[in-house]
Amino acid sequence: MSESAGGSIFGTRLRVIVEQSRSPQTGKPYTAREIAEGTGMSDTYVRVLLRGEVEMPSAARVQKLAWFLSATVDDLAGAPVGSSEQASNDVDAELQRALSDPRIKAMALRASGLEDRENAAPQPPRDDDDTSPPA
Repeated sequence: MSESAGGSIFGTRLRVIVEQSRSPQTGKPYTAREIAEGTGMSDTYVRVLLRGEVEMPSAARVQKLAWFLSATVDDLAGAPVGSSEQASNDVDAELQRALSDPRIKAMALRASGLEDRENAAPQPPRDDDDTSPPA
């Protein structure tokens, strides 16, 4: 095992998700046996995963576990904890840079059905907008 005494990162993530998940029958976290029955894996293999003795199971097994535990594959095997917020910030910054290009901004506004209020020509008042006092 190349991770710390707590096992693999996958094992740690799996244990956290199992602790947060509840068996409909007992209202308690799923047991290794319940997970095994629900995913078609052996009870022994599920225990090995929970102990973190496997770096990363196959993609098919991760998908089965995610489905059974009502989690996502990223919850179990995704980017290291904390990096998703950084990735989101990076995407936001990239989006802001792209929207500073007037052509991209105009295209985005058209696609969303919005108008560019900064560069819109002033509109003459409509007849029903007349707020002048009656003569």
